[in-house]
Amino acid sequence: MTAGVLLGIDIGSSWVKAATFDLDGQQVDATRVPCDSAGEFEPGRWWNATVEALHALDCLGVAAVGVCGRGGSNVLVDMAGKVIAPSWNDRRAHAEYRELAAMHPGLSRAAMNLLAKARWWERNHGPLSAAMTAKDFVVLRLTGAAVADPASGAGRGAGTAPLVAALDPWALAGRVTPEAWRATQIATGTPVAVGWHDGAAAAFGAGAAAPGTAVITLGTNAVYRIVTGAIPRGLPLYWDLTPGVTVTGGDITAAGTAMAWARALLPGASMQRSRPGAAGVTFLPQFGGRIAPDLKRDVRGAFHGLDGTQTADDMLRAVGEGIAYSLRQVREQLAAGGLRAERTIATGGGAKEPAQAQIVADVLQGPVLVAECEEGCRGAALLGAVAAGLIDLEAARTLAPSYRRFAPEPAIAEAYDAAYRRFLAVQAATDRIEP
Repeated sequence: MTAGVLLGIDIGSSWVKAATFDLDGQQVDATRVPCDSAGEFEPGRWWNATVEALHALDCLGVAAVGVCGRGGSNVLVDMAGKVIAPSWNDRRAHAEYRELAAMHPGLSRAAMNLLAKARWWERNHGPLSAAMTAKDFVVLRLTGAAVADPASGAGRGAGTAPLVAALDPWALAGRVTPEAWRATQIATGTPVAVGWHDGAAAAFGAGAAAPGTAVITLGTNAVYRIVTGAIPRGLPLYWDLTPGVTVTGGDITAAGTAMAWARALLPGASMQRSRPGAAGVTFLPQFGGRIAPDLKRDVRGAFHGLDGTQTADDMLRAVGEGIAYSLRQVREQLAAGGLRAERTIATGGGAKEPAQAQIVADVLQGPVLVAECEEGCRGAALLGAVAAGLIDLEAARTLAPSYRRFAPEPAIAEAYDAAYRRFLAVQAATDRIEP
């Protein structure tokens, strides 16, 4: 392969991250810029944060670029290519979503969500030219090409306009334009991949793109997924990774938001100063309702078991354990459907917190591997390398990073089994409370 470094950009819910990697996939440098995109959000801020992140890195030797990004974002563009609407995260386009679900049953959830927002805008404000996600908007600003991957929300078939063209994530989207070079310092003509949904890119970058692997995300949301060759009937499709390799699982909505709330509410608290079981406290991390393993959008989070003896450390640990119990609940649903993992890899900011990673290993009663890199950026960078012809797809899929291993403590397995049963009982009881 030629000399140079690979650049990966990850457009997240709270941060824009960028990192460089050598051609063996080892991280060279990384940076992140705060960019909280909750609620309504001006899309141009994603590009501004990207530029700021790239100026913190040495981009002069970049040989290829890849971008990944969060789902649920929307960038709506008029006929002149100008952004004409904020990105938003609410249910205003719910009616359009239901209509489209009946019309396009084969369309991905991401594409359906994006198309519903576009249709709502057109009905209420007028025509637009293109609808894309935050990641695709950054690719557009880098290359001038309006493209997307199917997992992020690309259009395929009649009736899906104004979604942009669907290409494989590792396909060449275009090359860095002179305008983008002036903004970013990435050389004009540098190849840029189409890129991917951030969850898929993180799985790819963490070396988890192999059947039999469980991929846990500990970010704004927590997610338990399994990589498989085929999804059993009744389980949802998340996205395909590479040909013949697909992903299913379930989300714990706003679990990371619950942890951030608890840390702000309990300054100075430490999960490590509390013993397993959190002194009898159970926490339900349902700040955004529950969508897995069953759909109950109106339920909410709760603490249970308080008797006045618990400390702030116990409360914080209960939040971490509640997230892990929710992951175990999804794992059991997948196991009932016939899917079991041979190894588990955790990604996201929460996975980089040793106490949280250890709790997940103990609750799941199996070792958890945490990649020692920015996984989403690494996955995006490897896509860039494939698009540029520097590496083939199979080599990129199997190029594993280095890991930190968290092994479960067998002595506390029985206690966690009991605590998990208590969690399920508390959840069932609160489900009966009217919102």
